[in-house]
Amino acid sequence: MSLISAIIGSDQTSKAVSSLVNADTSAMNIGNTATTAAQNQVMGAGKNANDVLSGVLQAQTSNLQPYLSLGSTAATNLSAALAPGGGLTNTFSFDPTQIAGNPDYQFQLQQGIKAVQGAAAATGTNLSSGTLKGLTNYAGGLASNEIGQAYNQALTTFNTNRQNTLQNYLLPLQAGQTASGQANTALAQYAPQVNSNIIGTNQLAAQYGLSNSLNQQQLTLNTGNAKAGGSIRQGDIWGGVAGSMLGGGNGLSNAVYNATPNFGTIGNAAASAALGLG
Repeated sequence: MSLISAIIGSDQTSKAVSSLVNADTSAMNIGNTATTAAQNQVMGAGKNANDVLSGVLQAQTSNLQPYLSLGSTAATNLSAALAPGGGLTNTFSFDPTQIAGNPDYQFQLQQGIKAVQGAAAATGTNLSSGTLKGLTNYAGGLASNEIGQAYNQALTTFNTNRQNTLQNYLLPLQAGQTASGQANTALAQYAPQVNSNIIGTNQLAAQYGLSNSLNQQQLTLNTGNAKAGGSIRQGDIWGGVAGSMLGGGNGLSNAVYNATPNFGTIGNAAASAALGLG
């Protein structure tokens, strides 16, 4: 074989190696682009999910805010009412002398006295000790009964007013406590779900990155093997030329023949690797 045949064989080998390197480089670029896109989609989906959760939490908190404010105000007012001098620290008091000015008591007293005096006049005992004792007993009994009734009525009124006042503080306070519990529950449900989304998306993105890294390593290995193989084949070709010049006339032809099919196989392997990554 001539030197021209050797040059042609060497050029074919270089082209085969170059084709494989280009295929591997293209496959690497495709893999990087696809991995980046997949990671961006995963991270974007995780962010969207957390944004939705954040919106739900904000809506719940906003709906509960009036009750939270109501409870806070009620707590402040109740604290002031229970402090020294506050409205709920007043103690019950009763003044029995107030009975004297009660119109009902005065009417009953006058009617009773008239009845006793009328009975005494009918028997001629107006100024007797018995009549005076009767008047005293009547007036005292009436006063004791009226005082007892007035005391009970005043105590009932005091307790009723106190209870109503206390309820005015407690009802909004309870509403605030309920709203606070609901807000805490919503927050307790929100935080773990957000963390789970973050961890899940990061793990999935890492898996994509690892898979792509392994593919990149394999393609790099393929390229290195092809270059090494090409150098060896070219060495065989030029070795055949040297052998031919020294008398091994068929060495060059065999070297060229053997080099080209082998690099066809290497090129097919590169194409397969590229398709597999894509």
